[in-house]
Amino acid sequence: MDHYGKKHGYRIISPDRPGVGESDDKKNRTLLDWPDDVTALADYLKLKKFSILGLSGGGPYVLACSYKIPHRLETVIIGAGLGPLYRIAEYPYVSSKTKWLWKLSMRMVDLVSIQLMIMRCVVCSFPNSVLIRLNWHRTDGGRDGIHHLALRHELIDSTRESLKNGIMGCVRDARIYARDWGFRIEDVTIPVYLWHGRKDNRVPDYHARFISSKLKNAKFFSIPDAGHYLLGSHLEQILSSLEG
Repeated sequence: MDHYGKKHGYRIISPDRPGVGESDDKKNRTLLDWPDDVTALADYLKLKKFSILGLSGGGPYVLACSYKIPHRLETVIIGAGLGPLYRIAEYPYVSSKTKWLWKLSMRMVDLVSIQLMIMRCVVCSFPNSVLIRLNWHRTDGGRDGIHHLALRHELIDSTRESLKNGIMGCVRDARIYARDWGFRIEDVTIPVYLWHGRKDNRVPDYHARFISSKLKNAKFFSIPDAGHYLLGSHLEQILSSLEG
């Protein structure tokens, strides 16, 4: 994204959430704590208003900002965003079996720590094996930017960076996703741009469709040939939302 920002004159700031990367951990944090962190950073940088973008698991954090600090935001964009799992029973277009599997995963959310420990070990010690796997599964059903070698390296580097000081930040994220967010999507009043790949099988597009149906002012764009890593293949298209 850095090259796009330089090309179009945007200043891109990407803070790590608590416990992720080099940010200090914060026990018992909630989704609605994040807008306070964003506000503190913006105040320090003397930014009165700004736009925000959240991808995948960043989607809920963007919605939290849209709910809590709408007066500070210019444009809000979510790509391949995760919806509120605790409301999965309300999702249309989702089979009863799929809803049951989501509910089961929510009850077993703490097992994600085992997965993250394994991931951290593999990514830090055997990055080439991860690269081979990404090459083998270079799309998740759609034409993603992940087939570019540079993006595969970026994914590995960002994963390694996010886990460099431990797994608890990501574990807390998983717990936050599975619990009540502390606000209703229906109470977000500002415009939100939603971009989602129709062939995404990591965070299927029924998440975006549900969010769009509940927002008061949603602009939903479905990309037929894209999977989960749509930012790699449709970056300029998605960030065109910044132009209004």
